[in-house]
This record gives sequence, structure tokens and C-alpha cells, in this order.
Amino acid sequence: MNPRIGAYNRISLDVQGEALGVARQQQDNAEQASRRHWQIVESYTDNNLSAYKRAVVRPAFEKLLTDLESGFLDGFVAYDIDRLWRQPSDLERVIRIYEDKPSLVFATVQGDIDLSTSQGRTMARIMVALANKSSADTSRRVKRKIIEQAEAGEPHWSRRPYGYTLEKTLDPIEAPVVKEMGEWFVQGFSYREIAWRLNETGIMTRAGSPWYVGTIRQFIKAERFAAIRIHDGKMYDGTWPAIFTKEEWAEIQLEVMMRKDKYSGRPVSKKYMLTGILMCTCGGYLRGMTKRDAPDRPLRRTYQCPTSSETERRMKTCAGICVDAASLEHYVRESVLARIEIPELSDVVGTSSVDRERIAVLRQEVLDIKTRRDGLLDDYTDGTLNKDELKHTQDRLSARKALIDTELDKLQRAKFNISLNPGETAREAWMDRPDGWRRAFVDLLINEITIGKSSHKPFYDVDGKRTRFDIERVQIDWKTDIDK
Repeated sequence: MNPRIGAYNRISLDVQGEALGVARQQQDNAEQASRRHWQIVESYTDNNLSAYKRAVVRPAFEKLLTDLESGFLDGFVAYDIDRLWRQPSDLERVIRIYEDKPSLVFATVQGDIDLSTSQGRTMARIMVALANKSSADTSRRVKRKIIEQAEAGEPHWSRRPYGYTLEKTLDPIEAPVVKEMGEWFVQGFSYREIAWRLNETGIMTRAGSPWYVGTIRQFIKAERFAAIRIHDGKMYDGTWPAIFTKEEWAEIQLEVMMRKDKYSGRPVSKKYMLTGILMCTCGGYLRGMTKRDAPDRPLRRTYQCPTSSETERRMKTCAGICVDAASLEHYVRESVLARIEIPELSDVVGTSSVDRERIAVLRQEVLDIKTRRDGLLDDYTDGTLNKDELKHTQDRLSARKALIDTELDKLQRAKFNISLNPGETAREAWMDRPDGWRRAFVDLLINEITIGKSSHKPFYDVDGKRTRFDIERVQIDWKTDIDK
């Protein structure tokens, strides 16, 4: 009876992602098995996986060993020893199986080694040791080459990145798109809204696919767009043209960290414009949720006091507050637009200059304060600070951060307002822009909005649609220093 064998195929790097290397191995393995009258019952393929790196798990290789031990296979064939093993420990695992089952067969396309004999196992160990040394030598040369490229400011691109040509020059179509992504992000647009805006205008990725949140996040953080090469924690100036200046890129990265820090303590859902701004009378934040008024009624958007368990705990104070999202957002919109038309505040929209350097300095100081706060807890734990000293220092840092936040609000308003097009009114911009822009507009004028209880539901007009909504339950805390 012909032995039932497996065929193992592996390649370390598949740049094109087309698996052509393992396909060639499969063909050669099939020819080798046919010459020996062996029947291949299963093919085991690890494409684009290293056999040298210990941390890499090769699923197909592990399954091959399992099938050899279970008796499903009578042996296996591979293209060459180095396709199977680059680490002696992996070879020893296979040798133990062949010692327990001497009847197992084994062959390679490049030569014969009998793992069932002592001489064959010794030869295999020598060949794997040589393959391991070859991999180590290659790894050392590659690492040294990468260091030399980094020090010389050369890019480390395996494929042409979006925004650049094969000649490492700026792509006239893609580079402006990247530039606009950064500008939108600094203006307050979320990753999701940037992706939505690009997809709506028909702008696709380099592969012709739609944009997703993860892709936008990677682009926003990618240092290559500022012609920066980072290797082993060190930063080098790149020799390729930059899409962002160093200052612009630093501003974007500070915005990433500031936004993450700003929203870390409160719920944020980008599907609802006012999430993170609406306060319940019980002291918690309202969250965007959907609600069905009756089994046969469609779902509608609402803002509610968060979860049932939290609502039950707060029942004596808020009774599970819920407000219609469309009506509330309309009321807030009209209130904000009316507020901005007050003569004393009209110059807020018309601001035309931005102190970007001062914004960067203040943002960096906020990050430094956060780092100092984290360090204070370590000092207190180590006994360097006592409880009173800890509290005193924390209060001073909090007071300083409050002053910084106030100044940043004023400066950010200037940065925000220049996003209006010439001759464009705030109302026109509101109707045209996504929720990220609207949230920034609300933050421009409002500290927070508190939603109270309502005992009656008068009629309210939402852009011509008659609804039930009590505006008296909405208390807006306006920023009083906006014109200072």
C-alpha cells in the first residue's frame, strides 16, 4: 500500500501576497511524491512566515506534527530542509516522532535524509545548524543595513506608500488628500468622519478600497508624511519630501494625545453629536441610544441616562431621563447659531489669525502636567511625598491646567473659525459639515448642557416637522469668557 503523506510548503516573505513561492514548492513536492509512488493526502502551507524567529507560530507546521503523531500520515515531503527548520528545537520535535515511529517516510526535493536512522538525524542536525547560522548572518546584515539607511535618512518602504510616487516624490493627487486629512483632524473631525468624507467624495485608497477608521488612524500617526524616519527609538530626518512640516505633524500628534486624554473619562459616541456634553440632573452623562415607543413603532434616536442599573441607582433623582435626539439637537443648533449672531460675539467667527506656536506650547504643558501627576503617585507610594504634599502639588497642577484650558479655548476658537470658507455663514457651515465640526462649534460656546425632568410635552417644530418637546427642560451653561 502506498504511504499516505503530507506535503509541507513555506516561504518567509511574500511581498506581493500572491503565494507564488509556495505554489512552486507544491508543484515540486507533488512531483517528488509521484516519483516515489507516495500519495499526498493533505498539503500544509505556511505562507509569509519565518522558521527562524522563535516567537513565530507556524499553524500548518504544528498541524503536520499532530497528524504525524496521530497516525493520520505515514510521513511527509518538503522542498528542502531549510523550508522546514531554521531552529534546532523544531528539528528535535520531529526527530522524536520519527524515533517513536521508524516506519515513517520523509523526503525533500533537494536531497534525501532518512530521519529514522542515526546517520540521517545527524546530517539533518548539521544542515539545520548551518541554516540557523545563515539566518543569523542574514539577520545581522539586514539590521546593520537598516541602521545605515536610517542614519542616512533613506525611507524604509517595502511598497509605494499613499501620497508618494515610485520615485519617492510627492504624488500630485494623493499628497493633497493626506494634507487635507491632517487639517480636518486638527479642526475636530473624528477618524470616522474623515473616512466618511473621503468615501462620499469618491476618493479611494491606493488599492482602490474605501477608507476605514483604522486606516485613517494610521495615516494621522504616520511620521513618514513629515519626512521623519524612526528606528530603534531614534528619530532621523528623511531625504524624501514632506507632506506636513515638522510643526504641523507635531500639532497633529499633540491633538491625538490631547483628544485621547480629553475623552478618557467620559463616554463618547460619534454617532450622536451631543454625547459627552449632555449632563443628567443626577450628575452623570447622557448617552446616545435608540428607543422603540411601541412594538409596532420604528426605532428613534434618544439621549438617555446610561444603563438600567445606573438608572435604578439614580431613580430618586433623575427617574431615568430620556430626551428625543432630533428635537434636542435642533434646539441646540438654533440656540448656538442665535448666540453667535450677538454683536459682541460676531467677531468670534471672523477671527483670521492663529497662534499655532502658543497652542503647541500649551498642549505640551498639558501633557507635562499629566506626566507629573502620574509621577506624584509613584513618589507618594515610595514615601518621597506625604499625603499633604501630594494633595498640595495635585491642587497646584489642577489649577494650572484649568488656566491652560481657558487659554486653549480662546486660541482653539481662532483655529476653528478659519475653517469657514470666505463668505460662508455659520448656519451654512453647520448644515454642510459633519458632526465633528458641529461638536467643535458647540464646544466653542457651551460648557455643558443639563437635561431636566419634564411634566408636559408641548409641540415643537423641527425644520417643518411637528414633534413633542419641552425646551424648558434644557439648561445651557454658556461660556461667559468668549468675548474676553
